Amino acid sequence: MKNKKLLKSLGLFACAILLVVGSVTGTMAYLTSRKTVTNTFSFGNVSISMDESKVNLYGVPETPASRVTENQYKLIPGQTYVKDPIITVAAGSEECYLYVKIDNDLTGIEVAADDTADATESIEEQLIANGWVALEGVSKVYVYMGDKSVSGKVKAGVDTPVAVDTFGNFTVKSEVSSTTIDGFGIKTIVVTAYAVQTAGFADAKTAFTTAFAGGY
Repeated sequence: MKNKKLLKSLGLFACAILLVVGSVTGTMAYLTSRKTVTNTFSFGNVSISMDESKVNLYGVPETPASRVTENQYKLIPGQTYVKDPIITVAAGSEECYLYVKIDNDLTGIEVAADDTADATESIEEQLIANGWVALEGVSKVYVYMGDKSVSGKVKAGVDTPVAVDTFGNFTVKSEVSSTTIDGFGIKTIVVTAYAVQTAGFADAKTAFTTAFAGGY
């Protein structure tokens, strides 16, 4: 009888111990720590625009002044015409190399670089004076190396664009006859601007020939 009571008591004691252990196990917590790093990605861009003064047929700027992307001219011997394309690198653009290509159909009647008889500089001379350098091995293309660049690299501010002059005018040779001009037909001066990111390229020539390998 006593043994039965003892066993019953031990059984109750064992259940009590199990209940205590179960209670302790249920409230046990692990020591943990977690940190998260979130990377946000956005694409950079390079954006440029180009315009020139609105002029009449004789190359005189109109009033009030305005900027356009195209003008028409009537050629007269000895006449100087305003044509002043300005390339603007938009605010927030990535650092870039800046280029301009000149397709000039007036070669032969425009004042040439070696023509000292006329006081007005040629388009090429004006480009050079404004910091443009012929891009080696690439016909008709110049890269900007002027004072608005750092070693040829142009960087607009976050809120501030960068405006770069190309040339300001062109002059028809005074010795060109009206007969020559009449037979000259319709000609154009086409100015094309380009920009390429500097990141990933060793120099301006590599950047241009890589980016525009399919044609320019």
